[in-house]
Amino acid sequence: MAIPHLLSQESACSYQGYLLALMAVEQTRHFFMQRDGYLTDNPAIGPSLARHYWQPGNSVSHDATLVSLTGEGFNPAYLANACNQTVEQAWRQAQDRMAQTRPQPPADFAWQAEIQVVDGDEVLASNAEGDDTMCRQFAQAIRRRYG
Repeated sequence: MAIPHLLSQESACSYQGYLLALMAVEQTRHFFMQRDGYLTDNPAIGPSLARHYWQPGNSVSHDATLVSLTGEGFNPAYLANACNQTVEQAWRQAQDRMAQTRPQPPADFAWQAEIQVVDGDEVLASNAEGDDTMCRQFAQAIRRRYG
């Protein structure tokens, strides 16, 4: 197998790491989706990655970290499934995931920063009147643009 480097198009065995990393990412993503049903803002993901991937570090094999988290060894099926989707299937899956709603807890921290969300010359949101106001303004801007 020769996987060319994305930029230089040179082939080297070290580039196999890209493929193996993508396999592990898709397997990990699948695990979290099965376990939790979502990825974005999921507070359970960080502690799981820390325990199963980061803490052991290089003391265990890449396969052992996957077994520790997902319960199965390296499995290329998850990457193959992602790669074999049609554009329509991938878009439908993305839309289904975006349509999922979860309770959003209120922010419990102070930014202590002046923040503006800007698109070109238009200020979509600002925390000049508080963080909650900024979040509402941004949500309204997204709804106006994308329904």
